Amino acid sequence: MSSTSKSDNQLETVVSKFYKPTAGAWSESILHLRKTYKEHKAKPIPPTFEFRLDGPSVSWKVFRHLNEAMSYAKYRTKDCMHMWLNHKSRPVDERCTYEVIQENFPCKLYFDLEFNKILNPNKDGIKMTEIFIKCIIASMVEDFNIEFSASDVLWLDASTEKNIAVI
Repeated sequence: MSSTSKSDNQLETVVSKFYKPTAGAWSESILHLRKTYKEHKAKPIPPTFEFRLDGPSVSWKVFRHLNEAMSYAKYRTKDCMHMWLNHKSRPVDERCTYEVIQENFPCKLYFDLEFNKILNPNKDGIKMTEIFIKCIIASMVEDFNIEFSASDVLWLDASTEKNIAVI
């Protein structure tokens, strides 16, 4: 065997090892694909909508904000119809949506009140919310001369066995 064919064989072996995936690499790829498939099946992509010049935008904008718990929360902007369809398509335990309110635009006064029932066993969340609303009403009259009553307040209760959550 000549030295040229010997070096060609070595080169071919090196090239073959480089480009030929190992059994371990195949296993990792298959595991990654299975994991990705399960994630996408558990959290389906929202249905697509036909784009129309006179209709709502079909693009999604995702913004990340570092919250107090040092984990990421996603914020999406969308029109009402698409937001509702996206909301319905998500698993029930992931249907938490917040409104981003633009600065210097009219809006309603909004509070998101939450506390852990287990850490506060002797506290009445509903009664505390009623007291809070009375304080807000008194403050609005005193500070801004705006009068309204508790019947003008919309309560959205998202409480669970572990948490009180009133919006």
